[in-house]
Amino acid sequence: MIKKNNAQEKAIQTISGQLILVACPGAGKTTTLLRRINYMITKRNINPLNILMITFTKAAADEMNKRYARMFGKNPGVTFCTIHSFCLAITKKFSLEKLSVLSELEKYTFFRDKIRYNASIADKDAFISDIILDISILKNNMLSVSEYSPNCTVNKDLFQGLYTDYEDYKEKKGKMDYDDILLIARDILLNNNIALQWLRERYQYIQVDEYQDTNYLQRDIIYQIAGKTGNLAVVGDDDQSIYAFRGARPEIMLNFTKDFPNAALINMSTNYRSLKNIIHDADLLIKQNQVRFAKDFIGFREADGCVKYINYKDNTSQVDTIVKKIQEMIEKGEDPNDIAILYRINKESMPFAEKFIAKKMQFQCNEKLMSKYDHWMFQDILAYHEVATGNDVDGVFFRKISNHPNRFFFGKTFSDVKPDINLLITAIMRQKKKEQWQINKAIDKAYDLFRNLNILKEAAPEDFLTCLWKDVGYKDFIREYAKSRNMEPKELKEIWDDYKKEAKNYKTWEEWKKAIEIYRIKLAEANQSKGGITLSTMHRSKGLEWKNVFIIDCVEGIYPFEKATKPEQIEEERRLFYVAMTRAKDNLYLTSYDKKNGKNQTVSRFLSNYVKNK
Repeated sequence: MIKKNNAQEKAIQTISGQLILVACPGAGKTTTLLRRINYMITKRNINPLNILMITFTKAAADEMNKRYARMFGKNPGVTFCTIHSFCLAITKKFSLEKLSVLSELEKYTFFRDKIRYNASIADKDAFISDIILDISILKNNMLSVSEYSPNCTVNKDLFQGLYTDYEDYKEKKGKMDYDDILLIARDILLNNNIALQWLRERYQYIQVDEYQDTNYLQRDIIYQIAGKTGNLAVVGDDDQSIYAFRGARPEIMLNFTKDFPNAALINMSTNYRSLKNIIHDADLLIKQNQVRFAKDFIGFREADGCVKYINYKDNTSQVDTIVKKIQEMIEKGEDPNDIAILYRINKESMPFAEKFIAKKMQFQCNEKLMSKYDHWMFQDILAYHEVATGNDVDGVFFRKISNHPNRFFFGKTFSDVKPDINLLITAIMRQKKKEQWQINKAIDKAYDLFRNLNILKEAAPEDFLTCLWKDVGYKDFIREYAKSRNMEPKELKEIWDDYKKEAKNYKTWEEWKKAIEIYRIKLAEANQSKGGITLSTMHRSKGLEWKNVFIIDCVEGIYPFEKATKPEQIEEERRLFYVAMTRAKDNLYLTSYDKKNGKNQTVSRFLSNYVKNK
């Protein structure tokens, strides 16, 4: 159990009015929050039914409830909940409407059906996840669809059309999603004085965890229940606000003392997790941010610890050397469960996962490892191969790739077309409202396609990919598609380069497909693993800790991410790196490289201090 300190004790005993508790990583904030609740009940004789503890995930709420029981015995009636479940309870109690919540499966199925035949969207699953997130951000920040710029596409008409259809669908079905529930709860609090008074009398003491991740809608709901003079304690760390892409607004926490001028502000600045050198270097990094609470960052543990920066000649050397280093650590007695590799995005984990599988080293990932062969681009490659080799009798694969790149084969006349040049020409000629020059251009593209399919028919994997990229025009398709999805073309090009590199290892498609099947089986087995070396994105690592942490790929374009160009975006990227650094307890390894897939790389600006002193 975390030792007591003055800041914790002050926070526990500050019960009346408003309190903002700024807690550094590893400061024991969860223990402090639970002790504060117990103090209210046992020392201040506050009715447990009057205490509300809000977290932002169900897992966190459940764990807090269980942890309270382990520390102090059975929960006497304190409400541990998420903001969404709390608002659902409000709407069920006070809304005149009959509520039916749209499930995540129903939501996904709706959008899947809407875009099923939209040939302009290649990565349909990713697009659905992105548009659902966009709609959530729009609603949680109380924006209209016309003033919101979506991240899922540059085509605002497409986004607005799908958004309108989604709202109409819910209205017709008499259903709502969880974002609607927040909006309805907010309206109840603003317009139903009886409901507001009941809630204020019931929940007289409110605690909110992870406040740095709050958005404007959630803030308004919390403020309404607490009132201007209510007993509201918010807890978080502005330096760990890393969810702007989900709509979180760190300025909400930073402005708390402006919203409540009489609020007490307490800094919990002692870290009980990391050794001194890790804390020192993480503190140097985060102090470069301008928009933050000024605060100390103090280590409780006495030993120095290790922070080591290593630069490799290329990304392949990085993988090979780190895996070898981990092998040596385990051979010397290190517990694999005390080792983690952290990265910016999921695809950066795959070279390590593949190496671990090959060496039969046990590992786990805190989210499912997706096969690189499940990516929509590789599915395009397979589709082209099936069509070229005559294995697409019903035309499913042909229709999949007919506009990759864009050949303007759109419309109902192409909905059942099969891989036959005569059938394709007939479909082109049957198009309505087309100028003759457009028809002629489409016919030219049709003949080019079948000419290239004939070349691809006998091509070995490496030659196949080269022809598809250059001659068929997949390169142009990737560039245009990335633009339409608000992506950097480089993201897709790197994936393609990995396929091209792998294709060199196989003389025939039969060999490659057999290797792919073996890979899928081994990856499925790895996904079942519950122990060993941890692979984790930085975002998923928040709240976790390991004795030994490797932060990989420390180069510009990844840290900070290449799409982060505005000052506030760079600061968020620095916060993310800070979160990753502070996961390490004893040893922190930061790695970069000079080249990736033959292209020169620049060491991340976040490591400038190490490069300068190397």
